[in-house]
Amino acid sequence: MAFETDPNNASSQSGITQRLQPRALQALNTHRKDSQYQHSVYSSALRKRCLIDYLMKKLFLLALMGPFCLTAQAQTVPSELLDMSIEDLLQLEIVSDEESGGTQSNRWRLAYTYQMAQFKDYRIGTDRYDALNFLWQPAQGPRGATDYLAVTPEITQEVHALSLSYALSSKTFVTGQIPWVKQDTDHIAVIPGWPVFTVHSEAVGDANLSVNHQFANNIDSAWSLQAGISLPTGSIEERAATPRGPNKVLPYTMQMGSGTWDFEGGVMYLNEQPQFHWGFDANITVRTGRNDRDYRLGNKADLNLWAYLTRWHSVQPGVKLALHSRGAITGADPSLPGADAAGRYPTAVVNPDNYGGDQIDAVFFLRLQPQASAWYLDARYTAPVYQNLNGPQVSLQSSFGLSIGYSF
Repeated sequence: MAFETDPNNASSQSGITQRLQPRALQALNTHRKDSQYQHSVYSSALRKRCLIDYLMKKLFLLALMGPFCLTAQAQTVPSELLDMSIEDLLQLEIVSDEESGGTQSNRWRLAYTYQMAQFKDYRIGTDRYDALNFLWQPAQGPRGATDYLAVTPEITQEVHALSLSYALSSKTFVTGQIPWVKQDTDHIAVIPGWPVFTVHSEAVGDANLSVNHQFANNIDSAWSLQAGISLPTGSIEERAATPRGPNKVLPYTMQMGSGTWDFEGGVMYLNEQPQFHWGFDANITVRTGRNDRDYRLGNKADLNLWAYLTRWHSVQPGVKLALHSRGAITGADPSLPGADAAGRYPTAVVNPDNYGGDQIDAVFFLRLQPQASAWYLDARYTAPVYQNLNGPQVSLQSSFGLSIGYSF
């Protein structure tokens, strides 16, 4: 379900106004852009992006071509915020061939995960801009290609997920996961009657089934393979009242799922030392066909390098460096407004080319698990250290996750 705040409702407008940055509201009344300057900035950003994008793609291909063949760059929907790799790696232990034939005591694992992310400011390649740099003002003259009628200064995404894992053996387990997704997207516009408004969407996201198998293990290291499928249970029909009219289809990342059957594959390496564990994992998601709205989200590739301390059984802190590559959207939803004769879109989020890119995140995580307890608590904080996005595109500011699980 989705709804949009009423732009004519004073109390609703007041609540939104309080949440938006004061500098953005002040600029809403005084902001005037120079069109020629804006286009020169845009061209400069594109030139910088060409070089950086080339180098980043080479790094990704060198790092990941071993186990997989990649297609670079993809924008995610909110349910893909979930970072289950930390939870999985903290559960892994090297199992010897002798141990693998033994009895598995705790075969089940039930977990609840909460993930929240905030997005602010626009990026073109690696260059960062205030959203209002792209808000067209009638006094400046004719609109350019990056002059929009509405911009998005802030997005908040939340995901609640339940996952259930079952150990087929000490080396193999299967996991199912179902998320509930919420998103609030703030807007500032030059559209009469809609100066400031927020779109809210909320529904079930895409469910996921995966299997993980450990192989090629020795005394202190092991490799694992993972394969999975993402089921199109998330809605791509979310609607709301917008400046285009009542009950209109929302843009791509305000939808709850991909709308396609997506296949996943991954490999993980684990090395156990007396005081710490370290390793890496590489993963891809390949989307199939186009969904019922005639578009397909981009494929995904991820490379994670991580380490965590094990000297204290009850407290295990760790760090992870996560490299992500996301593809642009293929096709377009015919219900969304397209470009006019001059190639201008009313807002950046309806242009399918403004999705995807490359990103590097620093992740800090912590597991709390009392000795001999079946309960555990995981916390993680993510901050991007590098973003090279197809834009103008709203960029990630930070995300926070919390998981609580029980083995039985």
